[in-house]
Formats: sequence, C-alpha cells, structure tokens
Amino acid sequence: IGYKVAGVAGAVAATVGMFAPAAALAVIGARLLARSRGSPGVQAALRGVRAASAGMVCASAVLIGKSAAPTWTSAALFAIALIMLTRYRIEAAWIIPAAGLIGFFTC
Repeated sequence: IGYKVAGVAGAVAATVGMFAPAAALAVIGARLLARSRGSPGVQAALRGVRAASAGMVCASAVLIGKSAAPTWTSAALFAIALIMLTRYRIEAAWIIPAAGLIGFFTC
C-alpha cells in the first residue's frame, strides 16, 4: 500500500512502520532479560516459552506441509533441509531462503 500511495518512499515508510516496533520490543526485551536471567522465576518462564515456541513451530510445519505440493521434490527438499539442519547444523536463516528458491524453481 505504501508504494501505491507514495512510491518508493511510501514503501520504505510502510516497511519501517511494520518492522520497527517489533525490532524495538525485541531489543528492549533482550536487555531486560539479560538483567534478570539468573532469576529462578525467569528461568521457569523461559522453559515454558521454549515449549510453547516448539509447539507453534510444529503446528506451523503441519499446516504448511498440508498445503505443500505432494510431489517427490517436496519430500526430497524437506529431507535435505532436515539433514542440513540436524546433522550439519547449518543455520535456518540459510536453509529457509535456499529451500524457498529451490522449491520455487523445481515445484
């Protein structure tokens, strides 16, 4: 919408408006967490957040998997990405765009 309203400047403004609040909250949260990391209550809360995050990632994977094209290339791409993540410990930040590009050009 920003691009349609004000061109490139509007697109930049819309992008900053979308991502700046979340980035600011992440920075503030990281600083607060660093101060209180040793607290037993904070540690217990973080264990709960970790479990909830894992559950949300698994639920997202199921939803995305249901909408994926049921082809052998999809299955092969999933298997390769899983191996790269678990065995070779490659960061997901590299796997996700690479898998997206491969899937875009092959599926």
